[in-house]
Amino acid sequence: MSAAEKIGMTDGVSEALDFIVEIDKMKSIQRRSLTYDGSHYENDAEHSWHLSVMALALARYGRSKGAGRGRCGQNICDDSGGRGAPRPLGGI
Repeated sequence: MSAAEKIGMTDGVSEALDFIVEIDKMKSIQRRSLTYDGSHYENDAEHSWHLSVMALALARYGRSKGAGRGRCGQNICDDSGGRGAPRPLGGI
């Protein structure tokens, strides 16, 4: 039973809530890099958030016209490429 079904939502919101529950799991995936201040090892959620914010901040300086919010969202969902290694953002 999905998260949405547990609270009685069955009108298409189910997939969105399932996705939110799934990406929340990224908080428990530890990486091997320390944060800037050295206080702790970064988790996948922190890493993806930082990478996406940097991409948004630097998008205007990239050569690709397609490097914007859509690319940042794609990065959050597809950071590892299913192989455990970060995939580069196309065009940046």
